[in-house]
Amino acid sequence: MGGEPLFALVTLALSPSTGVEAVDQLYAGLTQCAEQYHVSVAGGDIVSAPNPAITIALIGRAQTRDGAPLLLRRDAARSGDAIAVTGTLGDSAAGLRRLREGANLSDALVRAHLRPVPHVALAAEAARLGITCAIDVSDGLLQDIGHICEMSGVGARIRASSIALSEELRRAYPDEALELACTGGEDYQLVLVGAADRIALLHRENGALTVIGEVVAGDRHVALLDDAGLEMPLEAAGWDHLRAR
Repeated sequence: MGGEPLFALVTLALSPSTGVEAVDQLYAGLTQCAEQYHVSVAGGDIVSAPNPAITIALIGRAQTRDGAPLLLRRDAARSGDAIAVTGTLGDSAAGLRRLREGANLSDALVRAHLRPVPHVALAAEAARLGITCAIDVSDGLLQDIGHICEMSGVGARIRASSIALSEELRRAYPDEALELACTGGEDYQLVLVGAADRIALLHRENGALTVIGEVVAGDRHVALLDDAGLEMPLEAAGWDHLRAR
C-alpha cells in the first residue's frame, strides 16, 4: 500500500443470459473510477460461467527514497506507535442494511456502501512522511487491526470513545453504531500505524485523521476499551472469508 496505481486488468465470468447493457454499465463505472485515479483499464478476459464473477488485478509503482521502496505494510507496527483512522466507520455496513430495507443512493449510508472512496493520495503521503504500517478497513476495524498485530507480533488497545461515527449512522442505528463501526467492514478507510509525531504531521497536512489507540508489546490481542479502561466484549468479530457458514 502507498504506491501509485497505473493499470487494471479485468476478468469477467458471465452467464450466457447476461445482457450487453449490464456489461456496458459495469464498464462505465469502472472507467469513471479509473479516470479519477489516472488508471488505464489495459485488458483482461471474459469467460462463460454459471454464476457471474469479477476479478480485477491492479498494477502500480512504489515510491522510492534512496533506491528503497516506500510502502505501507502490515508487519511494521511497533510498541508505542499510534493507531489512527481516516474518516468515519460503520457507514458501509449500515448502508448494506439500509439497502435491504429498501433505501437507494439518496441515502448517505447507501452511498458509503456502494461508492467507497480509496485514499490513494493520503496513503502515498503517509509513506513519504515515514509511516510504514497500514491496512484498509475491509473485514472490520478490529479484525483488520488484528491482521497488523498478527503480522507485527504486537497487541493493540483501542479506545471506543475515540472511534469516529457519522451522524447518519448514529441516527439510523443508535444502539448498534459502535458494533457496526468495529466489525462491519467494507468502509475502506485506512488504519495508519506509526510514530505519534509522524501521525500528527500527516493529520496537520491532510486532516480527517482520528487517533483511536496505540500499539502495545506482546500478545497479538486487540482490546476495545471503555472510558474506564476496561475491555468491552463484542459479539461479532468481523468478516473472515474462510470461516464456515
